[in-house]
Amino acid sequence: MLRKVLLFLLFEGECSEDEVVQMFLQSFESPSVKGELSFREFEEYYEGLSVSMDSDDDFCSVLRNAWSI
Repeated sequence: MLRKVLLFLLFEGECSEDEVVQMFLQSFESPSVKGELSFREFEEYYEGLSVSMDSDDDFCSVLRNAWSI
């Protein structure tokens, strides 16, 4: 759900890319002051995201698009 909201805000011009990144980081329990996430936090985020996907292919597409790979 958070992902959809953040993408909507970004694509509608409601927020800048930097603002969306900050909102994303704030969604974690303990983002560091430097704006970095631990690998565990990163992994837990994508684990939760994967549960909401209809298929593995959809999840892979989201990752490829998000990370431009």
